[in-house]
Amino acid sequence: DLECILRQVEAGPGLNKLNDTVRNKLKSWFAEAAEDALSELEEKGKECQRVVQGVIRVAQMMAELGEAARSKRLAQAWYQRMVQSNRAHTPEAASILARVGYACMFRGEAVTANAHFEQAFAIRQATATMDTEEGAMLQQWRGWLRAMHGDLSGALAKLQDALRIASNTTFSDLRRCFILSKVSLVQLALGESEAARGSMADFRMLMGSFTLTSSLCPAIGKVFMAYVLAKFGDLDQALRWTIEASRTFGNIGASDIHVGAYCYAVMGYIHAERGDLDQAHACCSWANDVVRDTMFKSVLSFHSATVKTALSYVKFRLGDNRSASELRQEAAVLAKQNPPLMFLASPEYYRAVCGTCLAN
Repeated sequence: DLECILRQVEAGPGLNKLNDTVRNKLKSWFAEAAEDALSELEEKGKECQRVVQGVIRVAQMMAELGEAARSKRLAQAWYQRMVQSNRAHTPEAASILARVGYACMFRGEAVTANAHFEQAFAIRQATATMDTEEGAMLQQWRGWLRAMHGDLSGALAKLQDALRIASNTTFSDLRRCFILSKVSLVQLALGESEAARGSMADFRMLMGSFTLTSSLCPAIGKVFMAYVLAKFGDLDQALRWTIEASRTFGNIGASDIHVGAYCYAVMGYIHAERGDLDQAHACCSWANDVVRDTMFKSVLSFHSATVKTALSYVKFRLGDNRSASELRQEAAVLAKQNPPLMFLASPEYYRAVCGTCLAN
């Protein structure tokens, strides 16, 4: 329903600024309405299980709408209630803790995210509930957090375990696609090209009709796959996927949050590899403005390092060596503390400008 409303708002021609304002207001209103609905359920004395499941869904939705701070507060508050009612070691508590970690991951709070994920993992092990849909989701997030911070081998093991669990549960094909896209991306980063091709083929087969779906998860998966396709030299197909993803992000009001910036950085890289440097510069500049001016003001982020590297690469290609060098240095500082999974530039760029450390 939210995405339908946001698409209708987007449809009004010539009202881009108004549309942006309305979309942001709608996202905030939707989050507030969902939180109010939870409170109403609790006040009416509805069964606890129903309320907790609602908290799990709403907390995740808030994080994905860019309301990560609110998501974190909601999940933390409900976990404290579970502690007070002696339910802190239940599978439901593990799900709540996982949402705290998920929100922290969106906020760039890696240590806190990891602590909550590991606490949730310990509960799931103790309650023998890892081989469930929630267990697959947790393992996916644990793997992706490690990938974002440089532990690619550990990330791949956890993502593959998430895929195993998902394949043996009622986990939807769409969510399995999301795991597969990450598996492929990590395999590519590890130099496992044939394995990455295989995972990408599985992803594309599973995506099927989802390629026509205007929702967040398929769009993010398309961005990941676009990057993999570009690295394999299929630039036309890669560009098509990023254009589809960017259209979805625009329709649902997500262009100006981290996933939108990520998409435009990948799109800029693809344009650069195709030789369209002006379009590449426009995309990467937009992405850099987003990570600089919004939620990343005070948080070191792997997204920021990736975006700055992409823009640095484009400026280097355009002959603006001074700006390219400044951006490269900023990216290097960020990457030293939060190594990005994707550095959006060609190996030739790293050999010519950065040395071999980033290329490796």
